[in-house]
Amino acid sequence: MSLDQINPMLTLAVYLSSFFLQFLISMAGDESPPYRPTDHVLLDCGSSINTMSPDNRTWQGDQGSKFSSTSDVQNSSSSSKVFRQDPSVDQVPYMTARIFNSSFTYSFPVSAGPKFVRFYFYPTACSGHNESEFFFSVTSGVYTLLSNFSASLTVAAMGSGVTSLVKEFSINVWDNQILNISFSPSPNSWAFVNGIEVVSMPNHLYGQFGLELVSSRLNFFPQVIPYI
Repeated sequence: MSLDQINPMLTLAVYLSSFFLQFLISMAGDESPPYRPTDHVLLDCGSSINTMSPDNRTWQGDQGSKFSSTSDVQNSSSSSKVFRQDPSVDQVPYMTARIFNSSFTYSFPVSAGPKFVRFYFYPTACSGHNESEFFFSVTSGVYTLLSNFSASLTVAAMGSGVTSLVKEFSINVWDNQILNISFSPSPNSWAFVNGIEVVSMPNHLYGQFGLELVSSRLNFFPQVIPYI
């Protein structure tokens, strides 16, 4: 399957790293206090222990975590260690992965408000699978975040020297809701993820940067911004 077979209009990928870091450090205005997220989840998928990334952030292993049921972990997925580490790829969270053979849902009990959700992918051979076997969709509620997505083809299209990628989305969680993230393999394929990050963000962040929002009562996403 070639890259042009993947419908980019169904992939609401938003690369907002340039100001994602800015708002975590300080909001606009010299006198504004630093923003402190009410929720910040770092999930090292495929790991059974807590680990620390080079930036000194602690990641929780998803094996036995409160974010997925034991039956789903046992019946719909397996943990894996990545066979080869490229020098450009950090040990955490990229050297372990959760592989899905059927639909699998992570449930994050977070506070109400907008959340940044980041998916970390390092497409390489692991546990008897090569990178070409992974085509899958990722959904949150009724919204499709990634459709028939191939991390391997996406990385290849980004040019030489690129070995991993992060997909970022903004999802609004309303009162009494749980943030559900589901991975579903395409037919005759598998799904995987190396790491998931969920972090709350200020309500007025997008208004400050002038980004148009695609919104509804349940979830909203920024307008698609191409990654260059």
